[in-house]
Amino acid sequence: PEIVESYEGGFELSFLQSRISFDATYYYQNNNDQIIPVGISQATGYTSALLNAARFYNKGFEFDLRLTPLLKFGKFTWNFSGNLTTNDSKVQSVYEGLDELSVGNTAYVIKGYPAYTHRLVDWLRDSATGKVIIDPVSGYPSQSPTSSIFGRTLPKYIVGLNTDLSWNGIGLKVVAEYRGGSYIYNA
Repeated sequence: PEIVESYEGGFELSFLQSRISFDATYYYQNNNDQIIPVGISQATGYTSALLNAARFYNKGFEFDLRLTPLLKFGKFTWNFSGNLTTNDSKVQSVYEGLDELSVGNTAYVIKGYPAYTHRLVDWLRDSATGKVIIDPVSGYPSQSPTSSIFGRTLPKYIVGLNTDLSWNGIGLKVVAEYRGGSYIYNA
């Protein structure tokens, strides 16, 4: 079994007959014995086995602000809300003393790094300028002989903005979201 211990605490404040509301929450989640597909020899007849192969934690904050209504003139109403979530994680241990495990594609579980980190082969670069070195024979960029850690796959920050305009029974809702502090890889 995978065992997850979770702790969460927060508060909610409202002002002006709940026209302004603010929520704040802190969470901590300890994932013991995280189930991960681990590659095994194909001579067994399988390519992977599901094992309790990692232990890591997730922690962060969630903030919500609601202004209901932000503005009201006759039949026109404008509501607004926004949220901010921060999430951090760290792999504390990996299966049987290993330092890292591939969990598929470019995602790895690496001890001491955020859970699900990209490990990729980059272009070979000039150490002084950082420019990609082009192979003079083929004309193509040269690949580095080793892989490098590029960063987390899951966003560290999520910001959401929501607005709701209505007039005489007709409404318009607009939602915007930003996810940052992570890397996306497209092969």
